[in-house]
Order: sequence, then C-alpha cells, then structure tokens
Amino acid sequence: MWQKWPHRSLTDKFIACYNDSMKHTLKVTSRTKEIRKCLFCEKEFHPHRGKKRNHRFCSKSCGIKNRHGKNKEYRNEKILRKLYLEEKMSFKQIARKLQCGATTIQSYLRFYKIPVREPYNPYVIPKMLLAERNPNWKGGRFIASTGYVYILSPNHPTKSAKRGKKYVAEHNLVMEKNLERFLEKNERVHHLDGNKQNNQLSNLMLFPTNGKHIEFEQKVSSFAKKLIWGIIKPELKNSLQKLFQEFLNEK
Repeated sequence: MWQKWPHRSLTDKFIACYNDSMKHTLKVTSRTKEIRKCLFCEKEFHPHRGKKRNHRFCSKSCGIKNRHGKNKEYRNEKILRKLYLEEKMSFKQIARKLQCGATTIQSYLRFYKIPVREPYNPYVIPKMLLAERNPNWKGGRFIASTGYVYILSPNHPTKSAKRGKKYVAEHNLVMEKNLERFLEKNERVHHLDGNKQNNQLSNLMLFPTNGKHIEFEQKVSSFAKKLIWGIIKPELKNSLQKLFQEFLNEK
C-alpha cells in the first residue's frame, strides 16, 4: 500500500540545517578555555568571550540571587523582628546587613505586619523638655519671620498651625473669641493699620474669602494714590505729598 511521507519544504530543511550548524559553532567558539568559579553557587564554568572580564557568575539567575542576598534572610520574619524591634536597626542598616534594598525591607515589614517606628521629626520635643522645662521657653508666644504673632494652642483644630501643629496666629484667636466659633477654611483676618502685631479687635476685619481680602487691599491702595496726587482732595495735595515724602525717607 502506498504510504505518504511527511512533507518538508526547502525553507524548513534550510532552517533546520542552519540551526544545527549554529549549535555546533556556538559550542566551539562562544566560550573560552578559561575556568572560573561562580561567586554564588561556586560551580566551575567557562566564561563567554564577550564577557571575559566581567563574567563572575555561571548564569543570570545566580547574579540576581547574589544581588538580593544569598540566603534571602530578608524574607525571614524572625530575623526582621530581631533586627528591627530588638536591636533597633534602621531600614538602611538592615539592608546592608542582609544585602538588599531598603525598600525591600520596608515592604517585608509591612507584609509581616511588623509595627514600623515613626520617622524622626525635628519638631517633636521630649516630654522632659516641654513648656516651662525647656530652656528656650518664651511663654508660649513668638513672632514669626512673616511678622505675625503666634500663641501656643495645642488643642486647636486648625491645620495651618506652626511648629508641630501647636501654635496658632493670635489675630485668628482674637477673631474666633469674638465670633464664638472657629474660622472657616476660606476666611481671612485683615489688619486695618497694616501692623501685624496689633491684634486688638478694633484693628481686625474679617473677610469671607481671600479674593475679597485682595480686592479690599487693591481698593485701599488706589484710594491712597488718588488722595496723595490730588484727584480726590486737590486742596490737600501739597500737604499729603510732604507727609508721603517724609514717610519714604523714614523707610
């Protein structure tokens, strides 16, 4: 009975022969006669010709394993608890010891639900040096570089407090005491005479938004210009200009 033989095209035969020849040539020419020992598994191997100088591992997997730690101790929960909780080591110190990255240590601490210590905060002062016990204590009141006065208010709910969310601007506290409520997020308190340290109630003015506050400042500046240059009161022009010149010389 006639039997049909498996058909192979000329291209398939050519590809098969080419692959066989390449395998033979790679075995002969791709590696050197030099023998080296793998730094990870300590297995002897012949390095490639192109990587003769930098080839330290027998395979790519050995190189990756060596990069992440030979014994992978960073995956051991007991070791992480001992180094982090008992010996009080930081992420970087543990990473150097276990030959991995600091982010790897942080992710495994989160995976094992190990409580992470709070990061160092320069504004957090030890309890022994709080308030009157601190040699730099100024009575809970200080003047910031912006010129505003701040008062110690540890229980205030505002999020814009200074120095560890414990100091609040004095003009805000004065206005809140008068209104008998806390200020809204968009409300602004304005000093009428421009003196930021004069926080008397008669010198303060409340605006519902910051845009209204800026609009009021612009109207005050335009009114002052028209008054000084005689547009509003021409008879007072000379006297006001002299006063303005004296004001500039004082500054």
